[in-house]
Amino acid sequence: MPKDGDTHYLGRNETSIPESLREVPDLKLRIWNMGFKRFEELARFPNLAELTIMDFVGPSFAPLAELRALRLLSITHFPKVHSLAPLAGLASLQELTLQTLPSWDASRKHQVVESFQPLSGLTKLKKLVLSGVRAEDGDLSPLHGLVGLEQLAIGNIFSQVQFARLAAKVSLADPGFLAPFLRLDGYACRKCGTDKVMLSGADVPNPKIVCPTCHKRKVDETVARFEQLRLSA
Repeated sequence: MPKDGDTHYLGRNETSIPESLREVPDLKLRIWNMGFKRFEELARFPNLAELTIMDFVGPSFAPLAELRALRLLSITHFPKVHSLAPLAGLASLQELTLQTLPSWDASRKHQVVESFQPLSGLTKLKKLVLSGVRAEDGDLSPLHGLVGLEQLAIGNIFSQVQFARLAAKVSLADPGFLAPFLRLDGYACRKCGTDKVMLSGADVPNPKIVCPTCHKRKVDETVARFEQLRLSA
């Protein structure tokens, strides 16, 4: 099995996780083998501290439910999974990344899960990435209690009121869409040269990408409504 520093990599031709890894304390495992399918084996490795997976083809995150020592979990592409419930007990998690493929982002395709409610008890989280992942109920309130978050990445696929209410509960150095707008550095207005912004909220009327100078009225109205919603949360 290939190894880089203290991280073990599942080799391209390996179809099973070596049993010898059960003896490795604070195991760090990267499954970057897109042909790997035996994810149920993960349940036998409670010593996992960090787990990175590319292309989780299983129908459920159930094999991860008992990995309670996990501090970092990163999964890219999990097209058959629609429930985050098995992650609810991973209370040691400090970093959680759930994201779609870049090609999905380009085509505005999202991975839909039932709810973010299972994440509500993961209060040790410092970093949460939900890129291209949409909750079917459209509700971000399960994240309100994650006050230890230092970094949050979430797509502009939720309503303005959901972003504003979450902004009232979580303080971030880089708020992203937990602010009235996201500045698009380097994307200059052809008319005046000012960098454009993207207005936060999937329900904000188009165009969402506007020039704050040429469309000052729309931006000001959006800021005022966002702040009103945030303060009333």
